[in-house]
Parts: sequence; structure tokens; C-alpha cells
Amino acid sequence: MIDLLALLLLVAVLACVLLVFVPWPRRPRLLRIALHVVVAGIAGVVGAWKLSNARTVQLFGEIVPRVERSDRVVALTFDDGPTPEGAEAVLAILRERDVRATFFLNGRDIEQHLETTQRIVDAGHEQCQAVLERAPWSRRL
Repeated sequence: MIDLLALLLLVAVLACVLLVFVPWPRRPRLLRIALHVVVAGIAGVVGAWKLSNARTVQLFGEIVPRVERSDRVVALTFDDGPTPEGAEAVLAILRERDVRATFFLNGRDIEQHLETTQRIVDAGHEQCQAVLERAPWSRRL
């Protein structure tokens, strides 16, 4: 199924092709240039949006999708936070089972909950800063 952004990108590309190859002698030149700019802008925004959400494309560095090991392991990761309620419950379960995990933390939440962040560090878990803060339209689970 083609999602809405891919459909918009397809429409923008088709419009560009029509604008470039179909002569419009009755249209003023300025209007054609403006239409080119608008369509190219839409295509650029949609393309950038799709690229930024791609899991198989990385502009800087290298994607490490797998690490070869002789033993069987699972990488346990948690995204967002820390929030005192969620982190305390997760840390208790990990402590009971003697399991280490990686926490991808938000910068704003780290600032607001330093003591919770310190408990994650003290428990020996890995931590990474995922983002400074999530976009207002994203949801927390």
C-alpha cells in the first residue's frame, strides 16, 4: 500500500515532468517558474521526510544491523524517558533478573529527572541520548 507521503511525492514528480516537457505558450513565464519552485519544494520536503524516517539509509557513519557472536544474546533497549514511574518499575525487573539494558534517553527528561538517570547509570546499564526532546505530536507509551 502506498502511503500518503509517497503518493504526494509521485504527484510532485509527475507535475514537474509535465511542467518541464509540456509547453504552455499562453502562460506567463513567471507563473511557470513559480509552479516549478512550488512543485520542487513539495518534492524536496516529502523526499527529505521519507529519507529522515528510513531505517536502511544513514547519511553519516555506518549502520550496524548485526554483530556476529558465537553465543546467543538479545539486546534489550528502552526508548524515551527517563520518567521516575516507568524507570523505577523497569529497573526493579531488570535487577531481579540480573539483566543489563540500553536506555535511549531524552535530554529534557534527563534534566528534569537527574536522580532517575543516576539510578540507571548506577545499576550498570548503558545509556545514550536519543534526542533533546520529542516533537509535540509524538506519543509516549
